Amino acid sequence: MNSEFGSFLTKLCNFLAALEDAAAELRQQIVELASIPEWDMKNIKWEPAEGPSGPYERSEDVNSRDFKALLKELAMHGGKMRVGDFFMWTFKNGTVIGRKKCGSKADDPFQHMQNSIKSLKRAGERFEGAATNKGNGK
Repeated sequence: MNSEFGSFLTKLCNFLAALEDAAAELRQQIVELASIPEWDMKNIKWEPAEGPSGPYERSEDVNSRDFKALLKELAMHGGKMRVGDFFMWTFKNGTVIGRKKCGSKADDPFQHMQNSIKSLKRAGERFEGAATNKGNGK
């Protein structure tokens, strides 16, 4: 490979690293601005239920502080969101929350993007190392 291509890959990796840093900073700012309430799913009473798409769990635990905080966060996400291995949503009445187990967190698009960026960084580092060794006659 020529040095122009190596320079291009180095610049691309630097750009992606800066993009990753900017995304992390932006995500942190969004969390702070939105003042997302803290809650623990384990402190909410869940009941098994069956729907058209199969089994799920639901909660109407309106006396729980955690339930109220989760309901508020769901509202901030348009009534549905993914948390760990669960897809969660609010029902139309706005006082019932549903949750259904889904794929692992590795399926999360943001996590996938981070993994892709890390792979590109490693490839760029290997390329830089190979180009340096080739230039030194090794």
